[in-house]
Amino acid sequence: MALKHIRNLILAAGLGLTLWAVAGPAAAADTALRFGLSIGDEASEVFDLYLQHSFAPWLDRPAWRLTPYANLGFTHWSGDLAGHLGASNDRVWGLTAALGLRYEIVAWEAAHPYLAFNVGPSYISESEFLGRELGGGHYLFNLRASLGLLLGRDLRHNLSLDASHYSNAFTQRRNEGFNALGFSYGYSFW
Repeated sequence: MALKHIRNLILAAGLGLTLWAVAGPAAAADTALRFGLSIGDEASEVFDLYLQHSFAPWLDRPAWRLTPYANLGFTHWSGDLAGHLGASNDRVWGLTAALGLRYEIVAWEAAHPYLAFNVGPSYISESEFLGRELGGGHYLFNLRASLGLLLGRDLRHNLSLDASHYSNAFTQRRNEGFNALGFSYGYSFW
């Protein structure tokens, strides 16, 4: 059983690296380490840690910019089994890979508000969490929408409000999914 999880972990990491490689040419100095804390379904807690790489803008206008990006990350969900009769898992971890687009307002020098959306596959360690049948086995899709602000002289700081959804995208009969809402912080170091 452990070998199956290791194989799945390697497959998910390989898929993430493939998505990262085919996304496009790299922009100068825009790779960030981000972490987020959220409240999820069933009053669960969600921790995210991921590497985000922004590519060269597709459209770069005087007042706005449209930039593609890729995420490769780790997520951990934890909750309380009390009140969830028959539930077997109160902790789940996962790996996510996603491609997205960020629409930035670039009118101000020291702050760029933005709206971002990304989607991609996820590998989740368990197919059930706090009695919710996630419906995709260990493989789900992750959608994330973010409303944020790039700050600082070099725009290295990134604060955002994030809404995440994990589900099987109706590829299976059961599709309870999992949702979370929270904040994240990122720092661009390249």
